[in-house]
Amino acid sequence: MSEQLQPVLVLPVFRGGDKFRRALASVRPAESYFRRIVISLNASRGSSDEDIIEEYRAAGSSKIEVIQSNVELPWIPHQYFWLDYLTKTGERARDWLLWFAHDDQLRLR
Repeated sequence: MSEQLQPVLVLPVFRGGDKFRRALASVRPAESYFRRIVISLNASRGSSDEDIIEEYRAAGSSKIEVIQSNVELPWIPHQYFWLDYLTKTGERARDWLLWFAHDDQLRLR
């Protein structure tokens, strides 16, 4: 797939737990469809969601990028947190972005 057509997948997480684990597991078989995969943890250091990410990374190579707010932010400030990160790392208004809730799952067909 052309890199121009590949969206960036953003997975904002707030107290994700088992739902986040399932969502993240559904990402691995779909990684090749995304140019970047950004996980934005809305949590202080030491959250259990960090362990889930480490489990994912231990299972094999991955293109996930993890950013962390280090404090629990309300929804809109957290959205600006990861949007600011994307802007600072080169994404533009015309780039494709798929926002993926931590309690959902990707299904390839």
